[in-house]
Parts: sequence; C-alpha cells; structure tokens
Amino acid sequence: MRYWNMTVQWWLAQYVYKSAPTHSYVLRSAWTMLLSAYWHGLHPGYYLSFLTIPLCLAAEGRLESALRWRLGPGGQQAWDWVHWFLKMRAYDYMCMGFVLLSMGDTLRYWASVYFCIHALALLALGLGLVLGGGGASRRKAAAQAAGVAPEKLREE
Repeated sequence: MRYWNMTVQWWLAQYVYKSAPTHSYVLRSAWTMLLSAYWHGLHPGYYLSFLTIPLCLAAEGRLESALRWRLGPGGQQAWDWVHWFLKMRAYDYMCMGFVLLSMGDTLRYWASVYFCIHALALLALGLGLVLGGGGASRRKAAAQAAGVAPEKLREE
C-alpha cells in the first residue's frame, strides 16, 4: 500500500498528517483518511472505507505491541503471514465502499459478511488492551529488544 500513489501519500503525510490538530496516531490517521475520502469524492462509500482504516490501525498496533514480541522466531513468522493475510482481506472489505459508493449498498454488503473486519478489529483492539499492548513507545522498545531496525517501524 505504501508504494501506491506515492505522490499523494507524500502530500497527505506532509500537509495533513503532520499538521493534524492532535498528536494521537489514530486521530491523525482518521483526520488524514477523512481528507483523503473528500479528495476522492463525495460518495459515502469512500468515507465508510477510509474511516475504517484508523480502527484497523489502532487494533493492529495494540495487538502487535501486546503479543508479537512474546513469540519465538517461528511464531513471529506465522504472525507476519497471518497479519499480511488479514490486511489483504481488510483491503478487500474496504474496497467495497469504492465499488458500491452508496452508504446503503456498502453497509448492506458489510452486513452480509457480518461486519467481519470491524468485528475482528474491535476484538483485536480489546485483546491488545487486555494483554497490555501499548502505543508507539512500547512497540519501538519491543522491536529494539527483538533487533528490528527503527526504520522498519511506521512513523507515529
């Protein structure tokens, strides 16, 4: 995803994300996604899809900081594969807002698959919170302990 439409991503990062009225990673992401949805047009499906992203990012960050560092090398490889697989399914799920465009059609489709990505994200967020997952500082400390290069971590 980071390599898709890099010019727009750079502009959004420089002029929207970094100047967001808050310092919270999730709220900055929500602000950026809201403006990105507006950039795409006024169809409600864009807003539904783009505003699902901050929930997924929050869930991903909490669960990763709570759980991944506890796994051995094989477990971390399995984690990375499952993480990639679920991220691709989340893109598939959110893509429907772009395909269907209307709020009713998008919500009807998401309801037909039981809002599975929203439910999974809320479950992962809750599990991450219960297991003690923290924000950026905890992820960076866990990554350094595991020997992950700082540039591999996303900017928060």
